[in-house]
Parts: sequence; C-alpha cells; structure tokens
Amino acid sequence: MRLRSVTDPGRVLSPPLPTAVVVRRDTRSADIYLTDLSRRDLDPLADLSLVSGHIVHIHMFLHPSAGRTPIDSAATNATIRHMIVARGAVGVYEGAGFVLPRLSASADTFHARIRDASLRLMRRDPGFTDPLGAVTFDASIRATEDPALARLIARRFEREAQRLPSLRASENEAEQPDE
Repeated sequence: MRLRSVTDPGRVLSPPLPTAVVVRRDTRSADIYLTDLSRRDLDPLADLSLVSGHIVHIHMFLHPSAGRTPIDSAATNATIRHMIVARGAVGVYEGAGFVLPRLSASADTFHARIRDASLRLMRRDPGFTDPLGAVTFDASIRATEDPALARLIARRFEREAQRLPSLRASENEAEQPDE
C-alpha cells in the first residue's frame, strides 16, 4: 500500500499493513480492511493517545465484469478511506478508485489491485498535521475472509471517524458571507 503526494511526489507513505481481511456482502460487493494496529488498539474503547498506525477501509460496490465494466483511469468501483493515527491525533483521507480483483484459488482469500486512486484529507483532529495533501493511493491486496475481525476494525474506524470534524464543513462555514 502506498500514498504518494500529488503536489510533492517525493513524499510517500508506505506502511506495512500486516492485517488484511475481507467481508463479501454479496457477489458484487466487498469491504476490505487493512491495518497495522494490534487487536488491543482495535478495541473501540482503547485509548489511542500513545498509538501510531493505520486503518484502511475499501468498499468495493461493484465487481468489474469483463466487457461490461469500463476499466480506465477515470473508472470508479470503490470508495477508499485511510485513517492515520499519529500519537493519538487522527486524520482520515477519503476518495475513490478502481479495484481490480483477481481470481483466487481459495474461496476465503481475496486478491486485488488498486492503482492511482485519488484521496484527500477530509476529517482530522485539530492536532493532526497533514504531511501529504492530496494523494494517489496504490495497493496490492491479499485479504482473508474474517467477518469477526472485520467488524472489530470497522467499529474502531467508525468510532474515530464519527468524532472527527469534517474539513468540508469548515470550508463551507468559511465561504458563508457574514450577515
């Protein structure tokens, strides 16, 4: 997995994310979670003040079908959210891209590739510093089916994301004329 700054391509973040799980919702969609946080830190009630790490959530909402799904740099079949925890300060990059699944010999393993997805910082704690700006996201994914662990990661992600202020709301407030 790699995040590369659009404005400064030399700025790259490539954390190893050893935990990769998938939950298939149906034959056409899946939720993929990648993280380097420990199970203890994934507990939604755990204190993250001294923790640094990542959680990535990829929601593939359409499984591409040869001859029926456009496969080009402008095509999208997934939303991507990448949470960075830096000693308790949290930032969430959000965007979209194209997930290209590969056939797997095992029914409980999901292989896919994502190239040049676009993400930008959309939510953050006041203490979170954005080191990258707008980014491209690339990943080669090998995830195993593990609904219980996926639920645990999802709960931690949602708990943090919901408490963070949206940068879009801040931008909209700044654009409102004073009365």
